Amino acid sequence: MLFDAVVEVINPARSSKVARTRDTLAKFMGVGRVHESPALHNVDELAIAVYMAGGLPNGMRASAQYTLDWSDTRWHAGCDGHKSGWLLEYLADKDNRVQEKRVKALECTSTCPGRIARDAQGKMVMGSFCPAHLKLLYKEVLAAKVGVSAEDLKGPVFGEYCKLADVTLRMRTQMRKTNVRLAERQREETESAHKSDG
Repeated sequence: MLFDAVVEVINPARSSKVARTRDTLAKFMGVGRVHESPALHNVDELAIAVYMAGGLPNGMRASAQYTLDWSDTRWHAGCDGHKSGWLLEYLADKDNRVQEKRVKALECTSTCPGRIARDAQGKMVMGSFCPAHLKLLYKEVLAAKVGVSAEDLKGPVFGEYCKLADVTLRMRTQMRKTNVRLAERQREETESAHKSDG
């Protein structure tokens, strides 16, 4: 924390963490009177926006939200007076000692137009913001980056993805070494289990 000479106290708002968070928020919300949202094709920036926008309305703990897998999430199209949105099933929580599945809903806002509208530059048109549809857009952009359909996307919601063709030779070698080590360890465990049985 830094000393604030204006009010002559230690001001926590001057810390570097707060400054970085403020800069990230300024990137999404803007600092001028006219809001200009970022282009919605950068997966990393879109993930941050989804993480921040999704955690506020449904009240999930950050650890539970961050450990979600796409198989734990389900898009629900609204019908019969119900809103559209995501159903999120999760286990990780400090007060969930029996590890029962809990379900939270990330619903559309009351003013949701049904999709995130984008202009010619790929920026969000204000008035079309909805945290549920932002997450849906994130899944579609992420799936397009990997080269699969949104329905076929599997893995962690906030994971790092790349096409297998983009994996470098060094990464492939490292993956091969890891797989060889795992296979050796499994073989050793199998052999020791046979020796103890026999």
